[in-house]
Amino acid sequence: MSHLLKVYQYSTVRLIYRMKSADHITDALACLHWLLVPERIDYEVAVLMYKVLHGCVPRYLGPLVPVADKPVEYQQELPFKNR
Repeated sequence: MSHLLKVYQYSTVRLIYRMKSADHITDALACLHWLLVPERIDYEVAVLMYKVLHGCVPRYLGPLVPVADKPVEYQQELPFKNR
């Protein structure tokens, strides 16, 4: 499905800027302030999570989002040891 969305997005940008299919699309997306489809999906999920955590969405969405009771502590591991 994301491939189909990407095709529609690229086609729309080419239509707006009257671009050929061989032209690069990245600069046009940046000019329009559009995200690529995978980035847009990540953004929408992050916004939904924020709204659930802050009570800005209907209550039935709350139980669908698992929330940790305690913050997870991350340890940064070096890929190599210092000599």
